[in-house]
Amino acid sequence: KEITKDENYSLYLKMVFNRIFEISRKEKIEKSTIIFTGGYTDCFKPYRRTEAGEMLRFFKNFIAARDYLKVFVKSLRFIKEERALSTLENFLLTKQTIDGKNISGDIMIFCEVLRTKRVQILAKKIWGKVRKVTVMPIDFDVTSNSYAPEELLYKKERAALQGDLWALKSEENLKKHHKFFVEKIKFMLHFIFNV
Repeated sequence: KEITKDENYSLYLKMVFNRIFEISRKEKIEKSTIIFTGGYTDCFKPYRRTEAGEMLRFFKNFIAARDYLKVFVKSLRFIKEERALSTLENFLLTKQTIDGKNISGDIMIFCEVLRTKRVQILAKKIWGKVRKVTVMPIDFDVTSNSYAPEELLYKKERAALQGDLWALKSEENLKKHHKFFVEKIKFMLHFIFNV
């Protein structure tokens, strides 16, 4: 409900920010574009927040509270992609954003450590050899999901990857994939949150 009080999101975004800072300093990167991706998956009234918007809000508040970051932040450009409802759509719509805004350079993708293999496979499928893409896994999840039996977690990831690869086979499949996630959000709102 409040990203600054969500232990997982807060930890994840702080770790991502630190990695961006560390890499920028080490590799002397003068300008970076950070694309926050994630659509309208808000489960609380008035249902207007997006994942991208919440992550950007967190970054801005984190930076504003630290005067010593003001010089570094001048080298950052923030963009929101607010339509994606799934990991696959995060990739496809971010690629569309990058291509549409003619953003050049290498791509770095941050993800939860359990999703590393799926993210690497999707990144290769989406960008191929056109761009250098680095996947940066972050081990931040301290929910019960992270401590489930390992085989169950990997089975879930394999199934998600199969669904993503199926969706990439045709425009019709992509539409069905999107519709599935729309229905999933409706289900969560109705049965979990009694909306």
